[in-house]
Amino acid sequence: MPYFLVQASYTPQALAALARQPEDREAGFRRLVESLNGRVHSFFWAQGEYDLVVTVELPDAEAANALAVTAISPGHARAYRTTPLFTNDETMRAFARAGELSFRGPGQGG
Repeated sequence: MPYFLVQASYTPQALAALARQPEDREAGFRRLVESLNGRVHSFFWAQGEYDLVVTVELPDAEAANALAVTAISPGHARAYRTTPLFTNDETMRAFARAGELSFRGPGQGG
């Protein structure tokens, strides 16, 4: 199954609500991922641009899109980003395939 990096940030209001009444957001997110036949590999809180950094394994990009839409639909996120991830083996195979291909850039002749 494909891997994805999910990064999310909460609105200030959502963070204030969590400060007033702490709630385990990992458990709910894990249930959501599992309902899509996926698996959470890691779930980290972070400082900086994103409050959460999560790696998940999902059946396909459609499931990743469904996860994104469902996760942000309550309106508590101010940012959400999904990045496809590739294993080293997948990337080595991609490099090998790319080595068999060519593509002409603009202005490089016909």
